[in-house]
Amino acid sequence: MVTCAFLYYKISRGLTDKGQIPVVTACADGSGFGESRGMPECCSKKGGNEMEKRRLHPALCRYESRQAVKALASLLMAQGMHITTAESCTGGLIAATLVDVNGMSECFDRGYITYADSAKEAMLGVNPDILKRYGAVSREVAIAMAEGALRVSGADIALSATGIAGPSGGTKEKPVGLVYIACGIKDAPTTVQELRLSGGRVENRHETVLHAFQLAIACIENFRPAALTDK
Repeated sequence: MVTCAFLYYKISRGLTDKGQIPVVTACADGSGFGESRGMPECCSKKGGNEMEKRRLHPALCRYESRQAVKALASLLMAQGMHITTAESCTGGLIAATLVDVNGMSECFDRGYITYADSAKEAMLGVNPDILKRYGAVSREVAIAMAEGALRVSGADIALSATGIAGPSGGTKEKPVGLVYIACGIKDAPTTVQELRLSGGRVENRHETVLHAFQLAIACIENFRPAALTDK
């Protein structure tokens, strides 16, 4: 199940507006986008259902990622939750940033780098029909990756990322910078976010990591299952 709503979360008082990120969720049929408020300066709405993302300065992106992963780690440890990752375009960068946090072994023990479609099928159980119908860079595959990672890892929460980091590989329908990230939590809806990034390959991958952590924080705060809050 996929939710249809906009979520907002401030990572820390020090990040204020730049930490207040609109999380775009969509129905399985691609509908369900809503009206946004409080968008950070780096984002703007275009054409109603399309989010256009302007480039973040790399240093700012790395700083925000460090703040975000610390906030996420604290939240995971406080809730006794275990996280896993399923990565395509980020190539393990989400997992690598997670383990930059001291003590992360308490809530992270594995991640999956599924760069090829065959790896998505073999390691995460992504249905090949979904890959064929929607393509690897799609909200449907991002959802399937997150839910597959939850299933095979036994974790409480899973983050997935699939997209076109560039500089090549884009098309008119799916341009360079198009990325889908998803967050799945046991006994809660899976949430997917579409990103439209405009940096280079390295910048796009690092920015995806930042948004993935912000998405995870928002989802834990908004969809925390009762079984976890009782831990």
